[in-house]
Amino acid sequence: MYDYNSNRSHQEQAVEFLATESARSVADVNRLYEIARAGLTATARITDFVPIFAFRRVREALRVLPDRSGGRLGTTDPVMDPARAALALR
Repeated sequence: MYDYNSNRSHQEQAVEFLATESARSVADVNRLYEIARAGLTATARITDFVPIFAFRRVREALRVLPDRSGGRLGTTDPVMDPARAALALR
């Protein structure tokens, strides 16, 4: 079974990579990653690959989310709004 704590450094590296790639803060990307990971873990029968799928979902969400200037979804930053972030992760 997947041991979440033993792979914490892998998660931190993934979050830092995505933050750099998307020009977002590590805290914002980590919040998205945690939402994705929690959603996947809740329904997964085999959790070994949850971090990979969470990474992919967050990367795709960051590609479609507007930039900090407001972009397509208005003037608020959707990364700071968990409800909008969760929608982007689906």
